[in-house]
Amino acid sequence: MWLKISPAFAVLPGQFFMVKCGENLLRRPFSIYSSEDDKYAIVYRVVGQGTAWLSKRKEGEEINILGPLGNSFEIPEGECNMLLIAGGLGIASISFLAEKISTSVHRVKLLYGAHDKDCLLPPSFLPDGLDIEFVTDDGSFGQKSLVTDLAPPYLGWAEQIFACGPLAMLRGLKKVTAASTIPIQVSLEARMGCGLGVCYGCAIKTKDGMKLVCHDGPVFQLENVDLESMAI
Repeated sequence: MWLKISPAFAVLPGQFFMVKCGENLLRRPFSIYSSEDDKYAIVYRVVGQGTAWLSKRKEGEEINILGPLGNSFEIPEGECNMLLIAGGLGIASISFLAEKISTSVHRVKLLYGAHDKDCLLPPSFLPDGLDIEFVTDDGSFGQKSLVTDLAPPYLGWAEQIFACGPLAMLRGLKKVTAASTIPIQVSLEARMGCGLGVCYGCAIKTKDGMKLVCHDGPVFQLENVDLESMAI
């Protein structure tokens, strides 16, 4: 869904909007998937009352949003081999990151997986010229595999890893990169009540103490996050 907002403002890969969906009291978080002038895109799947309401909006209707919120991925300066890993709707923030990366400076590889082909964004929705490997859990598109199973062959090549996806995917990524020293930035998916760090509904354990995904993240260094204590 494209949202037109005036005046236009700068958004960074990894940031998100809190969107009020109908009469629901709490807003819903949506990663920013793309931007163009005064238009900003989000990606969602209809899974409940809020997203069902959102899916019925028509062109020209007004939607109440708050944002952009949160921190962003840090893109390294100078030439760099960058491995991007996305699972499910985690493709939103990863695709936006890929959109902002200068491929004339950085060499980029995207590993993108989902449960089945219906849960994947079509290649036409992804940045042009991107080197992508697709996988699905059931083999209905691309290889039949977990997306993290594709990562090990690239660990000798990658200088930075960026990832976003379900908690199980991030746990798998931490396992397959346990012996690696490559910096890994991850955007965490979490239930949020306010998006402003007020309700503490998205608190997580890190090496630096308790942090809030909405206020201190959603982007963290993977090695700093206690994934085992997080709820799925």
